[in-house]
Amino acid sequence: MALFHRGVDWATELIKLSDAVIVSTEYLKSQITGLNKRVYVLENALNEKQLKKSERILPEFSKKKSERKEIVLGYFSGWPNDHDYDFATVSDSLRGILSKYDNVKLRIVGYLEIGDRFRAFGNKVEQIDFVPFDVLPKFIADVDINLAPLEDNPHKRSKSAIKFLEAGILGVPTVAGNLEPYSSVIRHFEDGVLCSNSKEWFENLKVLIENPSLRAKIGTNALLKAGAEHTTVVRSNKLRDIINDLTSGRIIDICEPVKIETSVKEEQEEAGQLSPRQYLANKYIKGSGVEIGALHSPLPVDNKQVNIKYVDRKPVDVLREHYPELKDELLVQPDIIGEAEDLSVLPDSSQDFIIANHLLEHSPNPIKVLQEFHRVVRKYSGIIYLALPNTRADASYDKDRDITTLEHLTKDYYMGDSARKLVDFKHFLEWAIHAGKIDNIEKALEKAKERYAEEYSIHYHVFSPGTFVSLLDFTRENLNIKFDILEKHIDGYEFIFILKPVY
Repeated sequence: MALFHRGVDWATELIKLSDAVIVSTEYLKSQITGLNKRVYVLENALNEKQLKKSERILPEFSKKKSERKEIVLGYFSGWPNDHDYDFATVSDSLRGILSKYDNVKLRIVGYLEIGDRFRAFGNKVEQIDFVPFDVLPKFIADVDINLAPLEDNPHKRSKSAIKFLEAGILGVPTVAGNLEPYSSVIRHFEDGVLCSNSKEWFENLKVLIENPSLRAKIGTNALLKAGAEHTTVVRSNKLRDIINDLTSGRIIDICEPVKIETSVKEEQEEAGQLSPRQYLANKYIKGSGVEIGALHSPLPVDNKQVNIKYVDRKPVDVLREHYPELKDELLVQPDIIGEAEDLSVLPDSSQDFIIANHLLEHSPNPIKVLQEFHRVVRKYSGIIYLALPNTRADASYDKDRDITTLEHLTKDYYMGDSARKLVDFKHFLEWAIHAGKIDNIEKALEKAKERYAEEYSIHYHVFSPGTFVSLLDFTRENLNIKFDILEKHIDGYEFIFILKPVY
């Protein structure tokens, strides 16, 4: 206890001595405003990894729940002794619900002492040990109603609404105690349900259990709220405002999104830092593998840890003729001649890594490329390092082109050989009009025919981070070509995905 009080004293002094303090809730702010005049609130939020995982698993569990007859109430307790008093505030109501409905189960995930009165319900109460954070979303997605009771005391009022957000992004409705933090976030019976006493817990749960359409409506609204208002992207704007307020706007330019690649590189080099490309290469590129289409810009790798071979569709002398705009650049000598859509020169599961920077947009059939990557990279341990241009940047000549739809990409994949030439030519014509900025249709046709005859490597497609993730979702669900996204970086020049095939 003495150690605890010393810690409180230390934290109090730290707050007093700080120029400003950032806390996660308004209640916390109200408790320390007397210790520091500059207290800001930056609420907890969902990160991008959580959002993408939720997108992947939501359809599977929505279907599963629609097909089962039982209704599962979920309580996710976390660490030992941390939630026993919270759960006690609703235990009578829950026992009443379990007694009333034969088709209702209670699932508890994490450490919690439930007592004999709950054990008496037998298999209607399921208790699962503490699970790692990265698999927790699957357990949340599998329940029909998320329970978030709170004991009323300053410690619990200081908590954030993260339980509501973690369930909301999975379309699961939350029933919560009518206290901060939930009362300021949840709209009662719109995107969640609030309860002030045992009677309200029983009655409100009864309403949700008996009204599946209402559960679906509240879950959908929670999903929309969590995804639109409570992400780290949204919070980053608020953090920028806080920093600018603290510094009277002096560092606003540092917080602005970068516009071009060179400024990113220059700033990082001046600071003695690695560029995002180099950082991710050092972190993930190990062993023996290939880089496809490197031309004049191969990815720098650690030669002590990496044995790399280069793949391109033509020998270097032909490439130099093909790209006269690169006549003054040093081009990589290909070790292997091959196409990204057909890597039959490489055996199955043979490469520790594949590097494909600014390659996929040059392919008439991106899904086929991903299929080949999945085949060639080593099972269970292989890495795909893939970068695509940020076509919304001011410097991009694709900035006026529409983002390619998933429907377009799937049609390109399923297209028969007989129609392939015509479809490919249409790509060249669209490129000539929009990327080449040729308004006259006759001149655009002439330029398209010229480039088509040369087999020039145009940008067939225009990607955004969102459409690329949708493409990965499509290949996972329809073609059994599955990738996990290990890491992602986005700046004003490009977006980089680190992918790992799964089976």
